[in-house]
Amino acid sequence: MRSRPTILAALYGQSMPRLAAFACILTGNDARAVELVQSATVKVFTRSRHPATLEQAEAKVLAMMRTLVIDSRWRSSAPSADPVAAALAALTPHERVALAMYYWEQATVVEISQALNLSEHGARRCLDKGREALAPLLGEDDEPERTQTLDVRP
Repeated sequence: MRSRPTILAALYGQSMPRLAAFACILTGNDARAVELVQSATVKVFTRSRHPATLEQAEAKVLAMMRTLVIDSRWRSSAPSADPVAAALAALTPHERVALAMYYWEQATVVEISQALNLSEHGARRCLDKGREALAPLLGEDDEPERTQTLDVRP
């Protein structure tokens, strides 16, 4: 087990670009994304049982960001000139997190339903409504629904 400062330094040094990009998808705003990553990191590392590895730390911070977005509406209130960012901001927190998990984290519908504490039908509905809202901007989504995660590690 590595020390808390060592894991925290590695998280900021190696994982921050991924965490910030995911947070930006969730919030639609760079400044709010930084706040979200900071808040999630503080919540994860101030608990008595901190992550033992960098991978655990990154996974816990990602999960905490999803929870914070759903629980406290970490969304940009300022209108955006970017039509995709504006469309993302118009989504419900559940729709936004479901889409981010599906496309960014390559999560399955089952994993999304578990993370969001929804039924599989509810998770599919969040994905469908989110895709429907973004379809005019992004074109048709011909990707089949992901039902399982493929492990491609050697």
